[in-house]
Amino acid sequence: MSDDLITIRSFDSVTDAYHLKNLLENEDIAVYVHDEHMSTLNPLYNNILQGVKLKIRSTDRQRAEEIIKEADEAILTDEDDKRIACPRCRSTRVLYHLKSSKDAPGVFAMLVSFLTGSYPLHSKDVCLCKDCGHEFTKEQSY
Repeated sequence: MSDDLITIRSFDSVTDAYHLKNLLENEDIAVYVHDEHMSTLNPLYNNILQGVKLKIRSTDRQRAEEIIKEADEAILTDEDDKRIACPRCRSTRVLYHLKSSKDAPGVFAMLVSFLTGSYPLHSKDVCLCKDCGHEFTKEQSY
């Protein structure tokens, strides 16, 4: 097997990419961040570039996927150390700090950003349940 670089994960956020990069590097896996500068300079390029990419050596793939799976399955807590759980199905398998623009101000902001070619100014942080797909705020957490 060669030591070619492969993309292990792509992100919309540079911060999220560096979080996973740190987790992998703590386990002695070399990680390279690609397209971070273009995505930072103009976030609208994320769709064209397919996000900020983390690349690793192909020989580290299996170990990296195990580490990522463990991180993905971690139970999230809020500032008060209370578990974040879906209010619909009570699952603790949630994604946190996602951006949503499903409300009226968000849709308007997306429309304005599309017409002007600028970055959307309005979005709110939400959680997304991995099991039932329900989107909720952490204040609505079960």
